[in-house]
Amino acid sequence: MIKTRTDGTTTRSITAYGHYALALASTVLGCFMMFFDEFASVWQPVPDGLPMRSILAYIYGAIFVLSGLLSLSKSYRKQGNIGIALAFGLDAIALHLPRIIGSPLVFNFWSSFGEQIAVASAAVTLVTEGDSRFATLRTCSILVFGTSVLGFGAAHFIYLDQTAKMVPHAFTPHLFWATATGMCHIAAGIAILSGLFRRTALWLLTMMCLMFGILVHLPSLIEDYKNHFWWFGNAVNFTLVAATWVFADAEQMLIMRRRQSK
Repeated sequence: MIKTRTDGTTTRSITAYGHYALALASTVLGCFMMFFDEFASVWQPVPDGLPMRSILAYIYGAIFVLSGLLSLSKSYRKQGNIGIALAFGLDAIALHLPRIIGSPLVFNFWSSFGEQIAVASAAVTLVTEGDSRFATLRTCSILVFGTSVLGFGAAHFIYLDQTAKMVPHAFTPHLFWATATGMCHIAAGIAILSGLFRRTALWLLTMMCLMFGILVHLPSLIEDYKNHFWWFGNAVNFTLVAATWVFADAEQMLIMRRRQSK
């Protein structure tokens, strides 16, 4: 798109859609929680014996839906993004952090924590965008996200056999693809943390996460649609696609602002 400055000159800009994706992903996840009256399986490890568990899942799902819908509106976008950040941040701190403290050597607990905090950090970036007072916070958000991506890659190797089993049958050998995608995550994490080729890494990571949904999660849902695990798996993967997209948009806009200031 083209924007016109007050002095009559024109400047090129972009339309960022990552925040729409994150808002929609939050809404979809919340809708599934409300529809199934349960938390998102392994991603929200709420104890089964918790009193009024189904009611709490419905209420919590409604918070995700409300936050997502507010984020889609122009008037309440910031409030919606704050809600998304708090909801995913609460997942990370209240549900996953205690497991890490109790069993710090179980890497899966760290990886699950990373998934939630990665999405929360993307929402924080949206909340603080365009405000120079929060530049440091935005930098911390991208570093947290990059560290999480490194963890996702490490999980591929630590749980290599389990990862290989999730590779579609048409893609052989399965161990190769499990290893290759793990290496891609690690490479992306290094690029994000170092700043070298960060924009390229973020866009490629967005596409890879999207392909995971198309090639792995969606076929599994179609094959076993009665299993709520796959409904939530698709929703959570969508949130990770959206979170990566948000950071890719932010990096793209940062580069364009630097060029326009010259």
